[in-house]
Amino acid sequence: MPSDLPIISAPDPFERRTTAQKYGAAYYLGIVGLIVVVALVTWFATKVWTLWPVWRDVYVLHDEKRTDADRIRAAWRLAHNEDFTPLQAWQVVLRKSLPPLARYVIAESLDARIVRQDPRAFALAVAYSKDWPDWLLLLAVRPLLDSAAEGVPLPAEAIHQLQNHPDSVIAAWATATEALRKDATPGEKAAAMARLEKTSRSDPPLRPLIIALKDAIGLADDHSRPERLDAIDGATIWLRSHEPSARDVWRGWTEEDDRLVEDAASELPHKSTP
Repeated sequence: MPSDLPIISAPDPFERRTTAQKYGAAYYLGIVGLIVVVALVTWFATKVWTLWPVWRDVYVLHDEKRTDADRIRAAWRLAHNEDFTPLQAWQVVLRKSLPPLARYVIAESLDARIVRQDPRAFALAVAYSKDWPDWLLLLAVRPLLDSAAEGVPLPAEAIHQLQNHPDSVIAAWATATEALRKDATPGEKAAAMARLEKTSRSDPPLRPLIIALKDAIGLADDHSRPERLDAIDGATIWLRSHEPSARDVWRGWTEEDDRLVEDAASELPHKSTP
């Protein structure tokens, strides 16, 4: 007699489910996670490879067993390496134990980026710095001039303090900065330009510097940034052979074809002194 009960088919014991069927959404989530991990590892490895020259040169720069020449050349490479950050550069510049020229060439690479992090604090630190050599103070005013040209607000107190510095070269750089300072009144800017003109007439050796600074002032807009930086670079290079403290630091070294070259008479192994 036939049964009225429904016929239930038993699962085939040999039927196999796929991994996706077994774990459902967790399976696909795991795949996505694996892809993310691989991408992160790849990114990290790429960054390590890219930053290797920076780490190498930082090590050489701080290795007191190396000659001054090796450490100075390492600093030169760092100054021209875009992966070397302004904050790292500033920390190196302030280390008195490093060869002066190593600090100098890195200080030359500073621009408005170091100021933008905290304009007021940076400007006041420069204006009221103690025991800084004149060359370091000059190269610290350089990014102030660049940032003023970009419209970064700078404290008047700091710029006026630098304008009254007894060193006429430092005062000239600060006066150019005042001419561009965002919060300066039209009268203050006009007075700064008149002061530069007066310095140019009364101190003929400074005329090339004043011309370069006035060129930078005339190019103070975002569209002319490359040209403005060229003008600032021209004023910076002038310092190397004309400003006494800078000239002392550069003695025995020159720049040729974008390379730092040591004079033959100076090519002797020597260690830096603290």
